[in-house]
Amino acid sequence: MDSKNKVRRLDQKLAIYSGIVESISKLSAASTMKVGCMAIKSDFSKMSSFGYNGSYPGAEVYEETGTIEESLEPGSSGLIHAEINMIAKFKEPDPEKHIVILTHSPCRHCTKVLCTAGFKYIYWINEYRITEHFHILNECNVNYGDISQLKKDYQQYFL
Repeated sequence: MDSKNKVRRLDQKLAIYSGIVESISKLSAASTMKVGCMAIKSDFSKMSSFGYNGSYPGAEVYEETGTIEESLEPGSSGLIHAEINMIAKFKEPDPEKHIVILTHSPCRHCTKVLCTAGFKYIYWINEYRITEHFHILNECNVNYGDISQLKKDYQQYFL
């Protein structure tokens, strides 16, 4: 396959996997921000794990909110973040050979957890409102950014 066809195929895969992670986010019971996350093999051959922001199985409904969220204040829902749910289900031995795709860039806490788990490629569709913690990704030698950055990095590191 020539270079032009590889890039066209990459565009197709990125569009499809972006659509999948957006669909995964719709499983969230969050009333404010529904977030999806997935880890795929760097050759796009396998979705190894996914998660969305939610709670534990059988979570109680809070009287104050009428939902499983402890609070409806931004950043205070008490829900388990999509990244944590994805990592909890991740059973592969090689996180550094996976690409993490998110609907929203990770919060500070999830950035630290993704780095600690060993992921080296983290990309998102939408940027979260708080971004000053991205220096952590640099310190951990992680390639990151929006989907357009994933396309550039993929061509550099994997094609």
